[in-house]
Amino acid sequence: MKKLNVLTSYFNTLRENQNYKSLSEDEIFAELTKMELYRYEKVLDLPENFVSDVIFNLTNTKLLDNEKEKEIIDYFNKSLVNGIANLRLISKCLRYLLRKETDCLNALIVIDVQNDFISGNLSLKNSPAGQDGEEVVYIINSILDLKLFCSVYYTLDWHKEDHCSFVNNVKKYPLHKSFRSVENPEVFTKVIYDGEIPREQILWPSHCVQNSSGAELHPNLKIIDGAKFIYKGQHSHYDSYSAFWDNSKFSQTELFFHLLDNSIQRIFICGLALDFCVGFTSLDSAEHGFDTFVILDATRGVSENTIEEMKNRMNNAGVKLVTMETLLSFL
Repeated sequence: MKKLNVLTSYFNTLRENQNYKSLSEDEIFAELTKMELYRYEKVLDLPENFVSDVIFNLTNTKLLDNEKEKEIIDYFNKSLVNGIANLRLISKCLRYLLRKETDCLNALIVIDVQNDFISGNLSLKNSPAGQDGEEVVYIINSILDLKLFCSVYYTLDWHKEDHCSFVNNVKKYPLHKSFRSVENPEVFTKVIYDGEIPREQILWPSHCVQNSSGAELHPNLKIIDGAKFIYKGQHSHYDSYSAFWDNSKFSQTELFFHLLDNSIQRIFICGLALDFCVGFTSLDSAEHGFDTFVILDATRGVSENTIEEMKNRMNNAGVKLVTMETLLSFL
């Protein structure tokens, strides 16, 4: 049973009460503010039983023992950047856990189906595996035509020209002392950048530069009305494979909170590339507790070795690997 389902199950007593109505984010935020929880900087600094107290104050019902309380606080801590006690974001999380509606809602995340990964500077056809990224466009369009998802998200790599992942920019960033100087850096090699936390970085050709034609979604990819767009990799000093977080988890996109707002439980992921942005998005999705699926025939990868490594990581994380044909059995 996935983490969010476990946490949500703690509040089934409320859902079974016919008089209970889902609490709004604003109602929960007002109670957190009334309790003066804005005085605390970190989630782990918050009072030991603050979740139980909030629920009791709003519903007059005691539901959590100490172990359940700790699980929920740990979830908040891992879901917010640096564990900062942002009351508005905590309110979103609590609103999701306390919602009355528990029907399974499904989302599709279409990862980085951009020109540069298909025919541009970082075309997968020119990568070690030699796979054709354009092949996923027709398959993803066919999946979209099934109209199985209440929410659809398109992600885009969205880099500045001085981004640290570009091979031509490597000399702009200090290398860690454990790493030798790079005189003639090559694409697909790794460096270690210096910093408070040293960061390993694979070097890529310049790609998906903001507002460039290479950063645009493939012209034949269908765009669903009402879909949301998630832009990632906008910070020059660190890379972002996942649609949830940058690679060092210094910052996060708005995706997680959009999913909570829409009461999503199951996430289906497709796009480019399987062994990097698709894979890391799926790992973070599973870590956030969503029931997570990767549609394998709607993805393509960079290298056979890293594709197999990522498949193993996804399997170990509980991500389900499906195809367009078999995904229907999970919906």
